[in-house]
Amino acid sequence: MEIAAAVENFLQEITRLNRAEDTRGKYILTLNRLSEWCAAQDEPITLLSQLDVATLRRWIQAWGGAPTTRHNQHQRVITFFFFCIEQGWIKENRAEKIKKVTPEQDETLPFTREQFDELIEATHFYDSRNPSD
Repeated sequence: MEIAAAVENFLQEITRLNRAEDTRGKYILTLNRLSEWCAAQDEPITLLSQLDVATLRRWIQAWGGAPTTRHNQHQRVITFFFFCIEQGWIKENRAEKIKKVTPEQDETLPFTREQFDELIEATHFYDSRNPSD
């Protein structure tokens, strides 16, 4: 199975499942990056069968961005490969064999008194809006 066809089928399925526009956009971005990377190799990678663990690891190691972003992108790749398994195109999820980056999350702090007061004030604006606006 060609990568481009697998990606197209997967994105059609995401649309059929009525996933949020944001979610579809993230899958499109991630899988377009994969396709572009595969095409840019000295010997272009066109088939799912060519995406072994070592090849995927090379692509994943090239990712930039924050740890949480890389973690989430990796999760999207894993989901794509599970779809490919369900379709019978591959037998194992090679992306799952690569450890994910641990996401970093900043500690969530409570609102300051000033922020809280501003939030309450904003509710007055929204409560007074005309419902047809």
